[in-house]
Amino acid sequence: MYGEQVQISDAFFISLFSIAVVFIVLLLISYMTDIVAFFVNKKPKVNKNLDNIKIESKPSASVVDTKVVAAITAAICMIDGKSPNNIIIKSIKRVPKWK
Repeated sequence: MYGEQVQISDAFFISLFSIAVVFIVLLLISYMTDIVAFFVNKKPKVNKNLDNIKIESKPSASVVDTKVVAAITAAICMIDGKSPNNIIIKSIKRVPKWK
């Protein structure tokens, strides 16, 4: 196709064509990894609406540290996006560990 001498325009065309091929192949690889990651890392949807949570008010035998209450309140505020002034924590119970 090309003789012993290659013109600058031919070299430019070959370079652009090669860069385009490499770019398209990398883009396809990126999409394939995204598709595989979508199916592998499927996580159950978390209900971030905390309005439906029922809080039972029972007297507790142990006293909970105020730092623990502050940390739980901050976590609930971060998930729900509400102000800590709008949240009232009535009781905190330990959940048994899953085996």
